[in-house]
Amino acid sequence: MLDRFGTGALRVAASAGVRIVHLRGSETYRDRSQALRRLASGVDDWPVPPAGLFVVEERAVYLRSISPMTVAHNLYAVQV
Repeated sequence: MLDRFGTGALRVAASAGVRIVHLRGSETYRDRSQALRRLASGVDDWPVPPAGLFVVEERAVYLRSISPMTVAHNLYAVQV
């Protein structure tokens, strides 16, 4: 899934202890994230939910889209 970003990007995520989770089909962020469920996050109810989210508390990148821009943006958040 993320091979096109190279081993460097994946190594940065792994060394930071970050999980990368690809949402499938009609899965919502709340379906996969305990933190977003607990916080009663309304992000899934937005007219256009984000293509990806970095949930700091879980050290997890959740991706609805694996477009290069979405993946790069969310992996950059890991480094900051």
